[in-house]
Amino acid sequence: LATHRTHHGHPTTSYAWGLWNTQGGMSDRADHQRLGRSGILPIDAEDGLDLFDAGLDMTAPVAVRLDPTALRGLAVLPAVLRGLVRTPARRAATSAGGGAGSPAEHYGALPEPERRAALLDLVRGLVADVLGHADGAAVETGKGFLDLGFDSLTAVELRNRLIAETGLRLPATTIFDYPTPAALADRLHELFTPEEDPDAAVRRALAGIPLARLREAGLLEALLQLTGSTAEHEESPASEPQKSDQIDMIETLDAAALVAMALHDNA
Repeated sequence: LATHRTHHGHPTTSYAWGLWNTQGGMSDRADHQRLGRSGILPIDAEDGLDLFDAGLDMTAPVAVRLDPTALRGLAVLPAVLRGLVRTPARRAATSAGGGAGSPAEHYGALPEPERRAALLDLVRGLVADVLGHADGAAVETGKGFLDLGFDSLTAVELRNRLIAETGLRLPATTIFDYPTPAALADRLHELFTPEEDPDAAVRRALAGIPLARLREAGLLEALLQLTGSTAEHEESPASEPQKSDQIDMIETLDAAALVAMALHDNA
């Protein structure tokens, strides 16, 4: 609106203010601490009035006090601030590919129950940090993030902290897509679970099928053909004893051995 009015020759100034160094009202100590971690420091009253005077000749001044050191330490620097500070290469960006010592390697190597528990502890600990709790024990895993006290700003802070800790690329809507600590930890577990070899999954599934079921379904003969234990074409009567011996031998194997034989001979 200010830009529109100025364009039409109407004198207008629209201020955007950072946090003022006061307690109560629209800010409290938790707000100061949270914004301080994000690189935004409170403005003293004297400095604020000086900034007010300085901005009167501008159309849309932004009065904010920044902490360059804190900004350089952020996992994800807001786009509007990227031209103000020079940031080093992010650890998360280099570790996301799964190199030695990366989060993907660390969590992927854990057994499934330990991986799930570790990621839930990670989420609870970060939630506690963002909300100002002493530790993650105070965080109820089944309670919604909004009920825990999150808003749009703390949601982005949690997402940025998760990026720094995990190396994953997570959307700004992460806590709204997965609205409880438990749901978010489950999502991280999915992302860190190594993809299973499709052949291994097939072998495991087939190995659990009793031979009687394979015979009833008419699949046993096909598996025998894959192992080379039966001829591709009709055999002469003279070959029947040999075929019978082969079938007797096959039927002494369990399903796992039979499937392993079939897959090996078909490779």
